[in-house]
Amino acid sequence: MKRCMASLWTPRVISYRQWHGYPPEGLHHSIFVQLMVDSQVSAVGFTIDPTSGDWGQIVLNSGWGIGEGIMGGKVNTDFYSIDKKVPLSEGVTASIRPKPVMHAFDSGTGAGTCQANVEPGKENVPTLDMRDLMTIRRMLLTLEEYWGMPRDIELAKDREGNIKIVQDRPVTALAGSVKAVGKITGREIDGAC
Repeated sequence: MKRCMASLWTPRVISYRQWHGYPPEGLHHSIFVQLMVDSQVSAVGFTIDPTSGDWGQIVLNSGWGIGEGIMGGKVNTDFYSIDKKVPLSEGVTASIRPKPVMHAFDSGTGAGTCQANVEPGKENVPTLDMRDLMTIRRMLLTLEEYWGMPRDIELAKDREGNIKIVQDRPVTALAGSVKAVGKITGREIDGAC
């Protein structure tokens, strides 16, 4: 906890604040502790295609297990592109890849994570079904509307099939120079944890 609090004064963070014009006075820092989701499937999604800048698309990468392998590029993922303007049944393009390994909780040590083999027979199975995609689409569009800007969101599907948002942030890297201005409306967002 002390190291986390002290991170407010690392050279990288000081440089970031200076670059964005934040004064050193009046800074507030907090630590957020969150219950870890026992993810059967993890995904990262964008409410804009960050490579093309297409505002009409939601893009998702999903894989078995916890998100560490996906975020670190250490495991193969399925890719989904969802058209925001048409019914889901007409607007999904999927690329299902072999997924022989995943990241999981390390049950051997009882702490941390490890790379594990995907259950036999699931290597080529899609990680998300149409119901999952409908839920994720609704959640992502709600967050984009709430903040008024494109979102970069990490998701986890637990053992009961519940999809949880584990991280939500603005998209920071886009093709070209697309920018948006956000606003907070105070409305609660269904599905956020």
